[in-house]
Amino acid sequence: MTVMIDERIEIGRRRKFAGEIEKIPSDIVEYMQSRIQGNQSEEFYAGLLAGLVYATTLWQGKLGGYIGAATSVVSDHCERGEFL
Repeated sequence: MTVMIDERIEIGRRRKFAGEIEKIPSDIVEYMQSRIQGNQSEEFYAGLLAGLVYATTLWQGKLGGYIGAATSVVSDHCERGEFL
C-alpha cells in the first residue's frame, strides 16, 4: 500500500489503530501517554497521526532513513506556506 505524507487517516482506520492499544505493554502505553500534552486541536492530532502512520510505513518498508527526509520536506512545505 502506498501512503502519502499528507494523507488523512479515515475514522475506521484510526479506530483499528486505537484497538491495538490492548496489545501494547502497559508501561509503554503509560510512557507514551505521558508524552502527550493534550492541549492541541483535533486537526493537530489528526496530522500527527498521519505523520506517524507515514513514518511507520517507511520503517516497515525498510526505508526508515527517509523519515528524516520526510521531516525536512514537510517542514519546508510549512515554511513556504503551501496550504489549502
